[in-house]
Amino acid sequence: MDARPATSLSLEGGHEAALVLATQRGEPGACAELLQHHHRFLHRLCLALTQDLDRAHVLERSIARELWRGRHELQVGQPLLPHLLQLLRAVAMAEARGHQPPVLRPNGLAWESGVLGAHDVGFERRLLAALAAQPLDDQLLLALRLCERLPYPDIAPLAGMSAANAMGRVAYVREQLATAMRTGNAA
Repeated sequence: MDARPATSLSLEGGHEAALVLATQRGEPGACAELLQHHHRFLHRLCLALTQDLDRAHVLERSIARELWRGRHELQVGQPLLPHLLQLLRAVAMAEARGHQPPVLRPNGLAWESGVLGAHDVGFERRLLAALAAQPLDDQLLLALRLCERLPYPDIAPLAGMSAANAMGRVAYVREQLATAMRTGNAA
């Protein structure tokens, strides 16, 4: 079990609202502070979606650029993270349209070289192919639940659905992945 502390979904004490207001006024330092607060969370999600460190960095830069461009539409007093996830989704979809399918390998040589221990590289490739075949929204739900280990009540507002729907969707996608692994069909 991972001992990583739960991700703080927003800054405390109205600080996020003040930073959003300053960002709307055109203060790049405030925008940078907002992005810095959510950086690790966004980075892990980008990496989970792309399976490639360079492409994850491209997504992160695109999210920052789009946040700045759309700063006047930010809602003061509303949590920023759902908006950042909407930007991530939009940027990832645009990036996917302009590129080949995702590289079906985790970043780094350790994965395929077996440095992390003996494992079935073929199984890992099939699993990544099955995951890449899932709709982007489902990949995001899985990343929020499995990578970030967020509870369903925290996922619900980020995904724009009820906790029960998020739970059901994650269960469905897990079953889709299991079926794809059993049958050998990624799609």
